Amino acid sequence: MRAPFTILSLATALISSPLLGQSTSHISDKTNFTEENTMGSHEVVQKPAILVIGIDCRTSNAPEAGPQDIPKLWGRFYGEDIISRIPNKTSNEVIALYCDYEGDYTQPYSVVIGCPVSSIATIPKGMVAKTIPASSYAVFRAIGEHPKALIETWGNIWKQPSLERTYISDFELYGNKFASSSPKEVEVYIGVNSKEDALLQSVMQGRFDTFRSGSVCSPLPEADFKETDQNCLYAWGMDYVCGNGVMEKNGERIPTEEEIDKAIEYFSSKNLPFMWWSSAKILEAKGFQFGGILTGIALDISQGVPSKPASSSELKIKIVQSDSELESFTNLAANAFAMNPKASEQWLALNDSVMKKDEQVHFMAYLNGVLVGTATLSVAPSSAGIWNLATLPEHRKHGIGGTLVHAALVEAKKRNHDQVMAILMPKGMAWGLFTKMGFKAACEFPFYIYGVSAEELEK
Repeated sequence: MRAPFTILSLATALISSPLLGQSTSHISDKTNFTEENTMGSHEVVQKPAILVIGIDCRTSNAPEAGPQDIPKLWGRFYGEDIISRIPNKTSNEVIALYCDYEGDYTQPYSVVIGCPVSSIATIPKGMVAKTIPASSYAVFRAIGEHPKALIETWGNIWKQPSLERTYISDFELYGNKFASSSPKEVEVYIGVNSKEDALLQSVMQGRFDTFRSGSVCSPLPEADFKETDQNCLYAWGMDYVCGNGVMEKNGERIPTEEEIDKAIEYFSSKNLPFMWWSSAKILEAKGFQFGGILTGIALDISQGVPSKPASSSELKIKIVQSDSELESFTNLAANAFAMNPKASEQWLALNDSVMKKDEQVHFMAYLNGVLVGTATLSVAPSSAGIWNLATLPEHRKHGIGGTLVHAALVEAKKRNHDQVMAILMPKGMAWGLFTKMGFKAACEFPFYIYGVSAEELEK
């Protein structure tokens, strides 16, 4: 919530701003709005992280603060032509970001006025960089006479006690429909709590925890893990592309040529194939091949685990305990994932190390005494995820995969986890299995690969 005088001052500063004559391109989201004025309603959308560079001030909604500070900031933004000095802009849209709250709307917060960018590697003197986090946002549209419509929209926001605000990031977006259309339109994004947020967070954290665990627990000589403000570089040390890679913390970020060259040099020195979790086409110019799009899914088990799927009474699930069981588990899963003999041997050593540190629980499915399927629950204090789900081709569509997933969910619940995640290849049989158990898609992960062909990866 923000006091009316603050928004009035902010909006008045925009009435005659240079933005009105500029061409812009809109930051994408997944929501299609109706044409009528929706100041009295809102929709909740999932937004990816957005990088912003601009100028800032610290203020509050006290009469002696906001009414003075915010108009001055807008005056600086246009008076000093800040928009032309912001590097790596993805558009000429202007974002007014409210962040770094000390509490609710009655406490101090920061205001940043700037533009969306593809990289924050270069920040001009006197400016700041902020990341608007990937999250759920309630979207309100201020349509009509400006700034009257914007003030009315904020007034409507304040009157909604059911709006569970996060007070992490809120922002106003001044785009095409403000710059060139009539009536004017400003989109107001309010960060809110939602179950979808918890599922998304479980996917992101589970991915990070699993690949970090494999890197730091690996006994292989080429294993490594490095983390920067921008990304994480992980190496399990295996001759298998999925075990080595670069994870961007902001999936929309475009890595620099220097970063890409360094990563290629690093993994090549170790003779390891690797993947880059990114959609940046600049990677293609460096010899990467597009690998596809993975889907991050998750299930909320805070209220309990779904029922066990129907399956044969002769199907038994066992947790791996011995070296011989782990070897059988690894052999079946490695064959399902088309690993070469060298990678399979390396993976066995890795699985043994991670399991002994209690960061993975491996499950085996036996039908009439014969091993027919595998699954792994990767666990950390902050996440739980299902991996390595595999069933022998001749035994598929008989509830084996679902029974393995159920066993992993039960184990996750015993360990007091409320969400369980997984990452799937393009939607197929496994997708149907997970959705029947209540898993929901939370995000997508485009990725590129280096040192191996996409055709080989699909085997």
